[in-house]
Amino acid sequence: MKSQETILARVKQWEAAWNVGSDEFSMDRFKDLYVKDESLVAYDLTSPQTPSILRGYEQYVRVWQPFMQAYSPWNIKINDDLVIHAGDEISVATFTWKAWGTVKADGQEISTELHATLVFENHNGIWQIVHEHISTPVRDNASIV
Repeated sequence: MKSQETILARVKQWEAAWNVGSDEFSMDRFKDLYVKDESLVAYDLTSPQTPSILRGYEQYVRVWQPFMQAYSPWNIKINDDLVIHAGDEISVATFTWKAWGTVKADGQEISTELHATLVFENHNGIWQIVHEHISTPVRDNASIV
């Protein structure tokens, strides 16, 4: 399988893992998708109370596990702007995506659109995420002032 096809399949795994619906969330959904050591760096957003720079898989889990368990249902969908730059050892996927769900504690409905950049590294034939960057808001074709 070509690198481009492999990375597309991995991005679809990422989407499926975060697309929990009403199921109970667990980081086990990611299996080997992320590198599981200190080389993982994520620039993410969850809340003002959590760090936006996550260093290492353990910190990633400590932030995302409780955040995701606070929602049910939780759904995401990648938009049709996915771009993959595939190499032999490093590949990058960029896209925007929608996320929506309901806060368990108070029933508040959440809906947002976000950017994502996923950097994959080839570890002995297994493409794993070594860097993730999630941000919002999405403003495509915004007027330049």
